[in-house]
Amino acid sequence: MAEKKVTSKVDVTVCIPLPQLPKREDTLTTTSHSLVSSDGLWSWTLELEALKPSDEYRKFQLKVLCSAHDQKSPSSKRIISWGGRLECMFRHSSVSKLANIGRYLDTPYEFFTKKYALPYPTEIKFEINLSAIVMQKSSEPKRAPSGVSLLTKSLGSLLESGIMSDVQLCTEGEEIPAHCSILAARSDFFKTMFKPEWNRGVGNSVNVNMSPPILKEMLRYIYTGSLGDSANMTDLLIAADEYLVTDLCNEIKEWLQESLVCNSKTAASVCCDLLKTSATNNSPSLKRVVLEYLKSHRKQVMQSKEWEQFQVDNREVAADAVLEMYNLGD
Repeated sequence: MAEKKVTSKVDVTVCIPLPQLPKREDTLTTTSHSLVSSDGLWSWTLELEALKPSDEYRKFQLKVLCSAHDQKSPSSKRIISWGGRLECMFRHSSVSKLANIGRYLDTPYEFFTKKYALPYPTEIKFEINLSAIVMQKSSEPKRAPSGVSLLTKSLGSLLESGIMSDVQLCTEGEEIPAHCSILAARSDFFKTMFKPEWNRGVGNSVNVNMSPPILKEMLRYIYTGSLGDSANMTDLLIAADEYLVTDLCNEIKEWLQESLVCNSKTAASVCCDLLKTSATNNSPSLKRVVLEYLKSHRKQVMQSKEWEQFQVDNREVAADAVLEMYNLGD
């Protein structure tokens, strides 16, 4: 069966109630509105954030974010191609767009942030056009698979079958067969471990410092270059850091950085959690993600209640992070 592009759409005009204007300056109030595609396969959530800036007495700020969701797998965060157009009809009409490119599911992306003069309205009218593009099987003849896809499939099958494996990776009483040559090609840690003089006879085993689910996800990436939808990115980055799987480190760092930017309203709390986790697990890649975000969002994070409490509970970690942040290279 061949594959074809299938587009799911929503095209509506709606009036969405605004959250109450915050009484305190520099605090957020939020509200949300859900939309479902005409075929029922996808949904989108518009999040409206209202802010009363401290530096502008007669104005308020409105931010509109949008996230897409798979109705058949609501918790999926995989990447699909989605985007669209939003026209805000309030005082004067303005159009904002999200290019229809590969974006994470269940992750808010910013449509726009604008400041308006008071008085504060109760609702705003939006004209919304959103679409998601996915590949579905069709009866049309398909082209022969590429060499890369065939290689990925073959290596994935080799991992699953355990055929010709020459090492057992052991953790928490579970053993997973693997292949020294593939591990060494993808990980500098295993490349050093499996040097020529190392005895690779039948029955060799290596203890690894991670849970079985994380080990399986890391092996999936080592063999195929892909990640599952349910992977715990933080734990996986810690494991990739320890076992020097550089490609995996870089991919997860990019995902975490984008996730922090897109989820700006929870970023301070997430930063604190990740800093504590990086210190506990001695993960330089995880720490680097947080430091780079801190450097570009100092005011947002360091003036938050979460950071204030984090400094009390984790004084040394917070102090080291601030020092390293200011010494961070561009």
